[in-house]
Amino acid sequence: MKKRILFVFIIIIFTSTFIFSIISSRIYYEKFLEDAKNNLYIYMNQYSEEFSWDVAGAKSYSRKLNGVRVTFIDKNGEVIGDSEENLPLDNHLNREEVKIASLEGEGFAIRKSDTLAQQMVYFCKSVNNGYVRVAVKTSTYSQIFIDSIPSLIWFFIIEIIVCLLFTWILVDYIIKPIEKLSIEGASGQKVSSTYPEFSQIVKIINNMNERIDDKISKIKEDKKIENIVLNNMEHGIIILGLDNHLILANNIVNELFGYSEVGENLPFFKDDQEILEGIEQEEQFLFYRKKNDKEYAIRFTKSENAKVILVTDVTEIKRMENSKNDFIANVTHEMNTPLTSIKGFAEMILTGNLDKEKIQKSCEIILKQTNRLSNLIKNIIHYSLLESDNLPNYPVCISTILIDILHNFEAVFPEKNLKVTTLIEENLFILSRTEKIFEIISNILTNAIKYNKINGEIEIRLKKDDDKIILKIKDTGHGIKQGDLDKIFDRFYTIDKSHNEHSTGFGLGLAIVKKIINQSGWKISVESEYEKYTMFTVEFSPIMK
Repeated sequence: MKKRILFVFIIIIFTSTFIFSIISSRIYYEKFLEDAKNNLYIYMNQYSEEFSWDVAGAKSYSRKLNGVRVTFIDKNGEVIGDSEENLPLDNHLNREEVKIASLEGEGFAIRKSDTLAQQMVYFCKSVNNGYVRVAVKTSTYSQIFIDSIPSLIWFFIIEIIVCLLFTWILVDYIIKPIEKLSIEGASGQKVSSTYPEFSQIVKIINNMNERIDDKISKIKEDKKIENIVLNNMEHGIIILGLDNHLILANNIVNELFGYSEVGENLPFFKDDQEILEGIEQEEQFLFYRKKNDKEYAIRFTKSENAKVILVTDVTEIKRMENSKNDFIANVTHEMNTPLTSIKGFAEMILTGNLDKEKIQKSCEIILKQTNRLSNLIKNIIHYSLLESDNLPNYPVCISTILIDILHNFEAVFPEKNLKVTTLIEENLFILSRTEKIFEIISNILTNAIKYNKINGEIEIRLKKDDDKIILKIKDTGHGIKQGDLDKIFDRFYTIDKSHNEHSTGFGLGLAIVKKIINQSGWKISVESEYEKYTMFTVEFSPIMK
């Protein structure tokens, strides 16, 4: 303590001394310059035309001014006479003080002399013959400070001695009693002092020790709980005491079930009798519950010291499981129909009771169903491959691709006598691949034809709108019921086939479209009014081209 106090005092003294020296040196320097200016001004007023403008005149004038440097300069800046330097000298017309005097009649300057290589204070006055200049040498600011260092050292030594004496007195009469209180307080024991001045400090230390003891006990309990929480941060966590009072519930649980005060008895699941009974009777259990359109797994484990409940959001896992099961069921169903047909007609042929014409027709049906089954398998494989598609994208012109697709469909439009109108903006580029864009547009356009009415219309628009490229394909077909709009992008979902009895689709086209668009970060939406129209809108992200 004594060393620290002494060190602090020394630092304070040294700093204050240093700052004082700088300030005093600065003040002295400024005062010196001001005095020099005033003296030079007075000297200049003593000038008379009697001095000859040559070296001898300059030296004579300098002696009159007690050795001040004198320089005579003509109107062109040539030095005619100088009291300290031999001629010739450099032209002085560009010297700072001379330039000021040429403009204002008189000029001051503080600079390093090019001739003498010393810091000088100059005063120049414009006269009939040219310019008269007087100058005196001056020390730099840093030199003044350096010159004061010896005095500062002695001052500093005296201050250190004084500090040593003051520190010794301070330690003996003030610091030692405080150190004694600190040592006793740090040990955790109750402290006391014979100094009435320290009564408040004694009281504070004792109160602080009591609070510290309480905090330590609580920290030890919280530390155990913290370890449990840290090991299960991905879950909602509820920790109950063996008497079912709430010890901890993290943010996930509080947001899900509402905040509850620590210490409350079984604050969650009050309306779920099955869970409440499980907490009371079981060592562990697993239940599933739905809340806010999500499904959660409720896992309970009872240990020697606490009861732990983990709440896990399994909505996505359940959705994927359901999706997988639906996919398998749909694939099985879609495959079963052609397989049943193939098997039936093959058995009929094997009986040998069919004539040549029926055999021919049966083989045609078998071939047709075989092709249908083959196309189904290809679509399923194509849909699955989209999951692992990692080929690089490149700039493609969606305008050109759309025009090419329309050329491919020209032979199909007359089948229903469809009227097709287009409005296609040229040279619209996006970052993708040709096959992806072809897949999107072809599938949407195929549906617009398939589910359209005889003599119906198809309207196709492609344009750039601000920072998006928008594709709209609208048909005047049978439309989609409002309850089915959310399902059309599901795998194996097909619109009511009563409007298209010859349809052989599998319900994978729009699912493929949706997957490509989601993977690319684009948007697709659909508007429809039943028995009137359907319009698909796709928003692409453009690139500059």
